[in-house]
Amino acid sequence: MIFRLVILTGPRKGERVTVPIEPMTIGRGAACGLRIEDPEIAYEHAVVEHHNGGLLVRDLGSMGRTLVNKREVQRAILHHGDMIEVGRTSMLVHAFVQAEISGGSPGGRARRRRWVPFAVAVAAAAAVLWWRSGRSPDESVEPPDPAAETNAVADVPAPEPPAPAVTSAPPAAPVVVVTNRMPDERTASELRQLREELATIKNAFHTLATQQVKAAAVPPPVPTNATARPQPPPSAPPVPTRAERSAALIESARSRMAAGKAEAADEILAQLQSEDPGFLPAYTLRAAIFEQRGMPDKAIGQWALLLQRASGKPEADRAAGEWARLTQEQRRVAAAPARRVRIRDLALQRFPDSEDYDDMRLVRITLEASGPPPPSSSLKVEVVFFDQDTRTGAPTLTRAMPPRVEAQAAGAWQADGTLIASAAYVVRAGFRATNPCRFHGYVVRVYAGGTLQDEAARPIDLLAQPVAAAARPAP
Repeated sequence: MIFRLVILTGPRKGERVTVPIEPMTIGRGAACGLRIEDPEIAYEHAVVEHHNGGLLVRDLGSMGRTLVNKREVQRAILHHGDMIEVGRTSMLVHAFVQAEISGGSPGGRARRRRWVPFAVAVAAAAAVLWWRSGRSPDESVEPPDPAAETNAVADVPAPEPPAPAVTSAPPAAPVVVVTNRMPDERTASELRQLREELATIKNAFHTLATQQVKAAAVPPPVPTNATARPQPPPSAPPVPTRAERSAALIESARSRMAAGKAEAADEILAQLQSEDPGFLPAYTLRAAIFEQRGMPDKAIGQWALLLQRASGKPEADRAAGEWARLTQEQRRVAAAPARRVRIRDLALQRFPDSEDYDDMRLVRITLEASGPPPPSSSLKVEVVFFDQDTRTGAPTLTRAMPPRVEAQAAGAWQADGTLIASAAYVVRAGFRATNPCRFHGYVVRVYAGGTLQDEAARPIDLLAQPVAAAARPAP
């Protein structure tokens, strides 16, 4: 089954992307198989991969949401006609079936063609014999003499035809001729010549068939010592390079992980990291194994090592994002007993450009309280906006407006324990012309009584950026 993603909206609208055999990552990162320059998509947002003859999509926990047929999913099986949405990009799933038709054996056709000329010759000779043997002798002899006796009736049998080699002709019936003369010498000569031709064809056919049987039964000749060529001694197998050995070990670890043997896969990866510390895929796979086994601290350590070793490479972006995600989850778990307010959902809405501004967006934050909500006077929701320098690609605090904005609550706490606040990002008209940058994302932090309750970012890897850490105010 072949699957193809047809991009309907977003920066790559109109493109068609075939899903490869290997898992394909969707995101803004340079290492992603489907890279989409969309600020509302994380560096590694989701993964699409083949699964049991179908297609599986997995959200990578980017907090950017992955929708399948307008419903948010963490993982889902895709079918023909399903719709995937990540950020501002929507994709349609197409499925195709490929069939292969093979012809018959060429060897059989070649063997059949070898017998065609002989079969045709035998059939032609048999037809000529049958036609000639079936004629009356009166057609080839002189008319009877008028002075001869005309009352004599003699039964003259036709000459006995020879038996054909393959196709037997019907036996000639006796011919009754009203004459007192035998067939002339010319007719007898023609019959003898025809018998000789048929006998020659029969012998040739029999000789050829005998040669074919003998050739199939006799094994090929074995060369004698005088004609045999000396064979070179077998060479030793080539020694694999370090890169080849590392690739073999990572595949062995993946197969054991797929079989549910996580501990055995971890032992192989530990050996691989000891022998080849610069082989980056080992850190990614080992971090996934630790997270699967419920060891987030060790998974964070693997992402931190990858962040150091992949400095300046695309793998560093993914390492930073995963490190930030796991660190934030650990911080939330540690602070759960004392936390009173958390961020339930984030949404970003962009307004059409106009002559008054180059860009305008609105961030909506949904807060959720555990237990009695804190008073509104002690609650503070802060939003920090970031731009991306189009020359260097690095995220920076926006200069189009004050980067740190306090979100305004839309009313009071609701009966279900939720509160909605919003903050605006506005770029005045003409600013982009003199400042080469574009919108990158934002960080939201919630305080109650001066204590940090929760924080989130879009994209989530902003939490791991040094500029974002510097933007956090002192407690």
